[in-house]
Amino acid sequence: MEQNKENNFQNDDINERSQIQKETTTLKLKNLKDSGLIKNNKKSIIQQLKLNHGLYLNGCSLEISKQAVLIESGELNINFFDDQPSAYLSINDRNSTINLLSFNSNENDNKLNESLRPTEICFNFPVAEITYTADLSESFLNFKNNDEEKLFEMYGHLLPRKILIGGKLFIDGLESVNSTQIDIFNSYLTWVYNSAKYKKGIPFNDLSAAQNHFPKITTTEGINLDTHEKLTDWMNNLYRDDTVEIISYNSLIPISQLKSDTISYNNLVHISKFDTTSSLIDEKQPGVANFKEKLTLENLAKYLKYTRLVKEFQLFQGLIIDQNFELKICEENAIELINFPNINSNDKFYLEIIKPTLILEEILIDNNIFLTDNNEDISSFPFFKVSADDLSYEDLAYFIVKCERYKISLNRDNIKPSEKFKQAIKEALESMKPLIYLQEIFDEYGHFISLSIILGKSLKNTIENSSYISKRIDLASLAFESLKSNLADFSITYLLTQKGDIIEENGLSEWFQNTKNDLEIIEFDNLIPLYDILEIEQKKKIDLILNKQNNFRIIMTGSVNLKDSDNTELITISIEPSLDNNNYEVFGSIVLKNNSKLEDTFVTFGSYEIDKFSATTNISKNKNISIEECRIIWMMIGNPSELSVLCPKNREIQVDYVKESITLQCNNSSYSIKTSHKLSQGYDISLNYFNYVQPNVEVAVCTLHSDLGNSKIDINGKGYTMGYNLTENNYIEEFHLDLSEFVNLEEFICSRNQFTSLDISKNKQLIEIDCSQNKLVSLDLSNCLNIKSIIANSNQINELKLPFTNNEKLEYINLLDNSFSQNLNCFSRLVNFKELLIGNIDGDRIQQGIYNQKS
Repeated sequence: MEQNKENNFQNDDINERSQIQKETTTLKLKNLKDSGLIKNNKKSIIQQLKLNHGLYLNGCSLEISKQAVLIESGELNINFFDDQPSAYLSINDRNSTINLLSFNSNENDNKLNESLRPTEICFNFPVAEITYTADLSESFLNFKNNDEEKLFEMYGHLLPRKILIGGKLFIDGLESVNSTQIDIFNSYLTWVYNSAKYKKGIPFNDLSAAQNHFPKITTTEGINLDTHEKLTDWMNNLYRDDTVEIISYNSLIPISQLKSDTISYNNLVHISKFDTTSSLIDEKQPGVANFKEKLTLENLAKYLKYTRLVKEFQLFQGLIIDQNFELKICEENAIELINFPNINSNDKFYLEIIKPTLILEEILIDNNIFLTDNNEDISSFPFFKVSADDLSYEDLAYFIVKCERYKISLNRDNIKPSEKFKQAIKEALESMKPLIYLQEIFDEYGHFISLSIILGKSLKNTIENSSYISKRIDLASLAFESLKSNLADFSITYLLTQKGDIIEENGLSEWFQNTKNDLEIIEFDNLIPLYDILEIEQKKKIDLILNKQNNFRIIMTGSVNLKDSDNTELITISIEPSLDNNNYEVFGSIVLKNNSKLEDTFVTFGSYEIDKFSATTNISKNKNISIEECRIIWMMIGNPSELSVLCPKNREIQVDYVKESITLQCNNSSYSIKTSHKLSQGYDISLNYFNYVQPNVEVAVCTLHSDLGNSKIDINGKGYTMGYNLTENNYIEEFHLDLSEFVNLEEFICSRNQFTSLDISKNKQLIEIDCSQNKLVSLDLSNCLNIKSIIANSNQINELKLPFTNNEKLEYINLLDNSFSQNLNCFSRLVNFKELLIGNIDGDRIQQGIYNQKS
C-alpha cells in the first residue's frame, strides 16, 4: 500500500515536471561545439532560442514575448561554462511572499501556481553561456503606445543579456538521511559530474552503498533517476552530445527602462546599473518562483552537513547557565549566518587533567566549557547572572578523556543578529524599564554563544586530594591501551559519560568502538557575549543602561499644571512606573505658558517615596502671577541600575550630582560648591534646598551636559533649560596659576589675564603683587609675611586672607570693583596701613551684580 502511494506521488511529480519542460527551449549540444556550425546556423540558433525576444512573467512561467525586441543580425557568442554547478535550496516555498516568476515579485498576493511544486534542492548544471548583442528592432523603437501593460504584452517585462543552457535536477528526501549518508551522496554526485564533464573515473567499487543513500532525483521531464545507470546516463548525455535546455536567464534589463532610454542596446553592454532603479536584475529560471539559498556543488556538502548538525545539536544557539548551574541551549534563534561555518573532521584522542581554582571554573567544566586563551572572562559578560568568583573549596582535579570527531567554527564577522532579536532589543531599549526587559530578552536568547564547538565523545571523573597541575596527554593510536595505563597511574577504576552512566575498565573497549556514533558536544570554545553580535548603536545604548560606572542619569521628567492643584504651596506628584527604591533626587523650576521661567519664585522637592514625591512653591505669595498660566517642570536623577527605571528620552545627557551642607552667614550672599568635574559653557546647573535648620541648609547641585552640545531636557516633546545655563556672560573658566616653586619671588605682576585662582602659599618673600583685572574669587596671602602692596582691583574677590604676624609691613590695598563683603574690621590690625581702595567705579559690573558690599 505504501509503495503504491510512493508511485502515485512520483507519477504526479512527473506530470508537474513535464508541464515545466513544455515551457523551456532545447537544442542539440553538438550544434554548439562546432564554430562553423554556429556561424552557418547563427540565425537558426537565434530563432530557436528566441535570443532577440523579451520574457513575459505571468506568475507561474516565463513566456517568450510576441514581438522581437532586437534585430536578428546581431553578434552571437557561445562560451562553454567552466564554473561549478549551482544548487538552489528550498525552491517554490509556498509560505514565501516572493514569486520571481511575477514581475512584481514582492507582492503579498503572489500565490504560487500548483504546477510549481516545492523541492528541497534544484541543481543547475550549466554547459554553455550564450550572449547576444544587437540593435533594437524597428517595431520596438516605433512602439508609441503609452500604456505600459500593452508594452509588456507585446515585448515582455525583461530582456535577458545572458542565457545559460544545460540541465536541471530536482532533489527531494534528504530530510530522512543522516550526515554520513549526505556525505556519501554528495561525494557520489560530485564524482558522477566530474566523470561526465572531465572523463574522470568513479572511485566506488561497490555502488550499492551509494545507491542505498539516494534521495529522490528527477529531471525537468519528470524522469526519476533512481539507479546509478540512469543518473550517469543523464549526466553523460548532458555533457557529451544530447539535448540541453535553457536553465537560466541572466543580466535582465526591464523593458520599460529600455524603452524610456535613448541609447542603443549596443551601448548597454557596458552598463552595470540598469533597472527600474538603475541596476540589472540578476536571474530568472524556468520553474523556480523562489529559493532560500544559492550554493555551489562544493559548498552544498558543508551546508547539508551543517544543517543536519544544527538540527541535531542546536549549534550556534544562545547559551545560558541557569540557577541550577546547568548549561541551557536557548530555543530562540539570536543569530543569522553570513557565511557557513568551517566543519573539520578530527580524529583526536587525548586526556586532560584540569585543576580548577574557582568555583565558577568547576561549574563551567561540568558544562563542557574550559577556560582557555580563546575564551574571555565569562563572568564579565553582560547579563550573565552566575556569581561564583570565590576560590574553589574542594581539592580536586578533573580527569577527562576526549575523542574529537568534528570541529565546527565560525568567524565573528560571519554572524549577525537575527531580525527578531534586534527588534526585541529595540523594544526593550524604548521601554521605561529597559534593564529588566533586556535581562528577560537575554535570558530568552542567551547570555553568550560559542564560536567553536567540538563534537565527539567524552568520559570523566575527579581525582580528590590532588596535587596535580593542569596538563594534556595525547593518547597513542592504540587509545584504549594508552588510557588503561593512565587510569592505573591515577588509581581510577571507572569513568562517567555525559549522561552519568558508569563505564568501568572492562567496558572501555566497547565504548571506544562506538566513538563515531551518537556524537555529543564535548566542548564549547571561543565564547563571546551575545551582546557582542549587536550593532554598534544598540550596544552603546545598552552600555548606557548597564551603567557600569554607576553614574547618575535622568530617570524621568514631567510637568504639573498648577491650575489643577488644590494647594499650590505643597503638591504631591505621582511616579509612574514606580521605582525599586527612593534613592533619587528631583530638580525643577516654574515656567509660564510660553515656557519662560518665572522670576522671584522657587520650587523645592522632597518626601521621596518609590511612587511619589512632593513639590513646595512660594507662588501663592506672589499676587502678580496668574496661577493658571504656571506649571512646574521637573526631572528626576538617580542610578538607573538601582532604580530599574530609565525613560527613553534624555539618555544621552550626562549628569553630575553633589550634595553639601552650608552654614549661612548674614554678611555673605555667595557660597562656593565644588563639583566633581570642571564646568564649561553650555552646562545646565539646577539646585534643590532641603533640611533647613538655621543657620544650616543642605544643597543638592545637578549639572547637565551633552557631548552633542545641547543640554536641554525633553519634557513631553519640548526642550527646556532646567536650571541656569552657563554662557559667556556668566561662566568663569578656571585658570589656575601655581607659584609655589618660586620661593624667592619678591614682586609679581599678572594683571589683565583670566586667572581664577593663585597659589602663593610658598612665596614668603613676596613684597608686591598686582593681580588686577582677572577672575579671582579669593586671594590667600596669609603666608606672605613680607607683603607691602596688594593691587587686586577688577576681580570677583569675596574673600581676602592676610598674614596674622608682621602686620606692620602692609601699606596699600586696592580692592576696587570686586565682590568683597567681609567686615572691614579685618584691616584693623594693619598698624602701618596707608591706603585702602574698596569702592565701586565700574558701572557695567554694578549692572551685572558684581560689586563690593562693605559691612
